[in-house]
Amino acid sequence: MLKLISLEMDKFKIKTYVLTSIISCIVLLGFTYLISVISRVEKDPLFQNYSNIFKFVGIMGMIIFTVLSSVMYSRLVIEDYVGKKLVLLFYYPVSRSKIFLAKVCLVTLFTVIALMCSNGACLVVFSITEFICPIVRDTLTPFFFLASLQTILLTALTVGALGILSMTAGFIKKSMPTTIIISFALAATVGNMIMNSSWKIGLVLLGILIVLDVLAVRGLIKKINQMDAI
Repeated sequence: MLKLISLEMDKFKIKTYVLTSIISCIVLLGFTYLISVISRVEKDPLFQNYSNIFKFVGIMGMIIFTVLSSVMYSRLVIEDYVGKKLVLLFYYPVSRSKIFLAKVCLVTLFTVIALMCSNGACLVVFSITEFICPIVRDTLTPFFFLASLQTILLTALTVGALGILSMTAGFIKKSMPTTIIISFALAATVGNMIMNSSWKIGLVLLGILIVLDVLAVRGLIKKINQMDAI
C-alpha cells in the first residue's frame, strides 16, 4: 500500500498542493491578525478573546482544507474512475480497489497533516507575537494551548472524514463541481457544530463521520469492482 501511495504521489505532482497549503497557512495567519486588529479598533469583545479567535480560524481552516481535499479527490479519483482515464486503469497489474484505497489514503493523510501544520503554525506564530506585542486584551494560558491543540487535532481528522464524504457524492453524481460544493457545505456546517460544542460532542460527530466514511468507501469499492467486470 505504501508503494502505491508513493506512486500516486509521483503521478499526482503533490508539490502543487504543498504550495497551496503553505499559501493557505499564510492566509489563515493573515485572517488571525486582521480580526484581532479590527476587534481591538472597533472594541468588539467577541474577538478580544483568544478562544473565539481560534474558533473562527479553525472554521476557516476546515473550509479551506476540506475544499482542497475535494479538489484533490476530483483530480485523483473522479477524473480516473469517472472520466475517460478509466480505461488506463485496466492495464495496471494491481486490483482497482487497492489503487482506489491508495488514492483515498494519500488525500486523507495529506489534508490531515496539512491542516495540523497550518493551524499549528498559526497558533505558534500568533502566540509568539502576542507575547512580544499583544493585540488581544486577553491572557494566554497553558489551558488555552492544550485546548487549541485538541481542537486542531479534532478538526484535522474531521476534514479527512468530510473529504471522503464529499468525494463519494461527487463520484456518485460523476461531477467534480458537486464534490467541491458539497465539501464547502459540509465543512461550514460541521465546522460550526464542532466549534460551538464541547470536545466530547466533537468526538461523537467525528465517530459518526468515520462510520459513514467506512460505509461510503465500501460502497465505492463495490462499484469499482463492478467496473472491473465490465
